[in-house]
Parts: sequence; C-alpha cells; structure tokens
Amino acid sequence: MKRRFAKGCLGLGCLVLLVFAVGCEPKTSQSQPVAHTRTLTAPFHSTAWDTPFGQGQKLTTKHYRIFTSVHDAALLATLPGFMEAAYQNYLDIVNVGIPPGKPMPMYMMASRAEWEALTVNRFGQAGPAHVIEDGGYTVQGITVCWAIGRTATFSVASHEGMHQFLYHALQDRLPLWAEEGLATTAEGFIIDRGTVRFTPDQNLMRLGDLRTAIIHEHWIDLPTLLTTNTAEVARSGDQRKTVGYYGQLYALMCFLRHDETHGPKWRKMFRDAQEGKFNEVLTPGQLQIRGAFYYKLVGRKLFEHYITDDLETFEADFHRYARELVKLPSRS
Repeated sequence: MKRRFAKGCLGLGCLVLLVFAVGCEPKTSQSQPVAHTRTLTAPFHSTAWDTPFGQGQKLTTKHYRIFTSVHDAALLATLPGFMEAAYQNYLDIVNVGIPPGKPMPMYMMASRAEWEALTVNRFGQAGPAHVIEDGGYTVQGITVCWAIGRTATFSVASHEGMHQFLYHALQDRLPLWAEEGLATTAEGFIIDRGTVRFTPDQNLMRLGDLRTAIIHEHWIDLPTLLTTNTAEVARSGDQRKTVGYYGQLYALMCFLRHDETHGPKWRKMFRDAQEGKFNEVLTPGQLQIRGAFYYKLVGRKLFEHYITDDLETFEADFHRYARELVKLPSRS
C-alpha cells in the first residue's frame, strides 16, 4: 500500500511554544506508560551492497536489514540503533506481545533521485515516486526512504517503520484511520547525548497541525475521517487540510489509547487484527479487497463494531478532547 508523508510537516517553528502546554492527557486517561530512554548504539553487521550509484552497505540488526547508499558517517552510525529503539517504541505503543520474526527490509537512499530510481525500478512508473513529496513510503512490508537531514529522516523512518511493523505483526489489516494514527504516534522523539527517548504522547508537530486545523475550521467530521485517505484530502489543494488530517488522526489515537471507556475497546480491536479475527466482522470477500477500496469499506464498519456506533456522541467527546489537548477553549 502506498504511503504519502505530507510536505512541510517536519517544521517545528512556533510549536516550541506548545511544549509545556499540550499532550495526550484527557481527564479520563489511564496512567501513561513510562517513556523509555534507549541508546542509539545497537549491534549490527555491515556488508557491501552494490547499487547503480556506487557501493552501498547492508546493515543487519536484530529486527532490520537496512540497504543504504548513504555515506554520511554520523547517520550510518546511529541509524541501526535508532531503528532498533523505534521497534521497541512500537511495542510500547501497541502494548501487546509480538512474536519475533525475520529482520524487516528497509532502504535508505542518499538522495531523492536515487530513491526515485529504486522506486521506479521496483514498482514501475505508476509507483509511489509520483505522489510522494518528502521522505518515503512503505509498501508490501518494505520501507523505502531517502535522507533529508538526521532529525527529519528519523521522523519519517519511525513513521514508516510503524506501517512496516504493523504489516509484519498483524494478520488482518487495520483501517487506515488506525494505522495512520499509530504511525503519527510513533514520530516524536528527543535525541540527547547518544540516546533517544520517544514521545508518543507529545508529538509537537501533529499537535500543531491539530491546533491549526481547529482554529481554521478544517475539522473533518468523524464519518468522513473514518473512511477517507490523505490523497482525498490533498485534492482540496489546501496543505493545511492535509496536515490537519494527520493531526486529527494523532488526536484520535491518543483518545483511544488513553480513554477509560474506549481504551479497552481499541485494544480488543488491535488484538483481533493481530490474531486474524476480523473474519468475525468482515466477509471473506471484504478481507480480500486491496488498497483504498478496503479502507473505504472497513473504516467505519470496524469502528462501529469495536468502538461505538453512536458516532455523534463520540465525535462531540472527541472534539472536546482535541480542543483540550491543544489548550483551546471549549465551544459553547
């Protein structure tokens, strides 16, 4: 499945002002999981990888096979450790046990030109290269990125890495609102003196997107949010609406992960996806549908089955929560 990481979403700018004011802290929240600080150093084995652009490297860690044409020594020294830390963060976020599997393939190219050449060679002219503006994508359990500066590169890699993790960890596909919500939750982190601490409950970038969307009245109603995708939002031509979509999904996932009423329902839905039990909700034919058609079909159906079929009440609570999240006054 093709992924698009919205252009411009990596700038922090005025978001620094929000750092002490916002976070996933609903009044009905359960205790938050501890944010672990992990080292950026991880054991890996390096071998040569021949590419049309010169010799690259294959970096093999416990959970990843990273094929890279990057020659930035600092990035290469920390990328394996960062991805291993990201993997542990994914486990923290989903809060379920995942059986160990084979190392997952990831490509980290040195430039967009190399990334596009690899994409076209592997997926053809109709592939992701023609719709992605920054960063990377994940398709068929393979993550393909290019280096755009360490912080931005790591943010994209951790977002796309969550898509990859879910592809390999689950038997059934989550609806897009859930998968993209988890991916935005995986993006935030703080690097300090050779360590990284992920901040799933304080992703300043997405909180800023959410705040802007609410202020400019780009809020997407819940029935639409559950069945739409980024490409549909992007057709409006308004970049604020596109990043606002991600901001809303981030807030939705915060709400579902921490709310006392809906949290257990969300975890049940995730466990059923992991164990391949969506066949209790969806028909065999529906489970076989691919791409955007699948997400359009199952987004609302799964939400109403697992979370609630009272969308009006849920949206009112969710909208109130989202405003509290970014310290905006409640609507009268």
